[in-house]
Amino acid sequence: MNDSIMKLMKNNTFSKLYLKKRKAHLIALIAAVVLFVLFFSLLTDMPIRQHRSDKDQVKEKKTVELQLTFAYQNPRWNAQIVRTVEEFEEENPDIQIIYTADYEHNVYEDVLARRIARNELGDIVQLKTPDAYVAGGYLTELPYDMAEQISYSYSKNDTLWAVGALETTSGILYNKKMFAAYGLEEPKSYTDFLEICRILKENDIVPIGVAGNDLWHMEYWVNHFFRTDVLSENEDWLKDCANGSVKWTDEEAIQMLVHLKNLFSSGYVNEDWKSLGDTSLTYLLQKGEVAMVFTGPWTGREMTDSKDWEAGWFVLPDEQGNTFAAKNQDTFWALTKECGENKEKYEAAVRFLDYFYSAENYTQICDGTMTYPVVQLPPSGEIDEYKTVILDSYLRSTKRITAYIGNADCPQNFEAEYLTLIEQYLDSDRSAEEVSEMMQEVWENGKNLEEIE
Repeated sequence: MNDSIMKLMKNNTFSKLYLKKRKAHLIALIAAVVLFVLFFSLLTDMPIRQHRSDKDQVKEKKTVELQLTFAYQNPRWNAQIVRTVEEFEEENPDIQIIYTADYEHNVYEDVLARRIARNELGDIVQLKTPDAYVAGGYLTELPYDMAEQISYSYSKNDTLWAVGALETTSGILYNKKMFAAYGLEEPKSYTDFLEICRILKENDIVPIGVAGNDLWHMEYWVNHFFRTDVLSENEDWLKDCANGSVKWTDEEAIQMLVHLKNLFSSGYVNEDWKSLGDTSLTYLLQKGEVAMVFTGPWTGREMTDSKDWEAGWFVLPDEQGNTFAAKNQDTFWALTKECGENKEKYEAAVRFLDYFYSAENYTQICDGTMTYPVVQLPPSGEIDEYKTVILDSYLRSTKRITAYIGNADCPQNFEAEYLTLIEQYLDSDRSAEEVSEMMQEVWENGKNLEEIE
């Protein structure tokens, strides 16, 4: 083998050895890098994992869930409750409130009765008559100092069970532009009011709108004549009826039924009053097809966007010109027994009530619903002409009356059965005397049922 071939073979062998060594060094280097990266990642991943764990803990932190049950009294009350809940949850991320607004044909007490039967009363609940729920064992006590700032509340046996949410009134909301077009002025007597109705009807305007499809809407006219014909002379009439010293067959109660029947049979009320709902009635008011409605102050706010509407307000007088304004203190907040049995829920519910009455939030509620505050609020400095007129008519009334059909002196189911009988009476040939006997029977049956329970 010559020298050239030997030299080539030697160089080739060297190259192979060199490549093998270089490859081994490269593999070792890669391995070292991988080990370093893994080691570094283990060191750095510890706080990262801990940070992720903290985040998960925040997400998994137990959120207190509360059930809120309230009456859909009107769109503005509903809107203010929804706003309050949303803003409360923003400030209290550990609390979630599931709310249910009950809007049905039936009166609110019947809705709550069904909820109790299904064990769905919730944690925070709006009530009209707290005493029946206290007697039934459905409520838990509230911190007693909560009542110190609130103008009306319900206590029994030195225990605070419910606090007033707001105070309001009711009256005749009318279209001022329509009155002006026909040269009409606010009535100084009930006779004047009927004359206004006559003129409007002659001009093809429905004088009075009634939404009888929503049974609770009937409360306005029924309680108006009850205040005028019965409670104006005896504010304790319902208490006296409970102890048997007066009856629904008495002259004053029959007179109330006569007044109701005469108004509805006069043709001054919309013909479809039994099938018309509250929302549809608002639409007819906005269109200018209906001139007046017996309602709460908030309805006037629904008309602000209508060019054909300017809100006016008056308390309907009796034949002598006396006015008996409703002093409605029938909206309470209470906490249920189930809520009281869970410490976290109870504390969260109390926090919500404290937030509800906080100055900033509660001012918005009163302004939005056109209601009177039950806690002292700082002066806003703003003058609302519509609200001022309502307050003035309320304060100038001959008497302000708190009692109403369906209050705590009535059997629990009396209001719904009473209003149903009223609707049937207004659409039938029954006499006031006949219906009054039926009213008394319903009352006595309700009382007997309460005694059995």
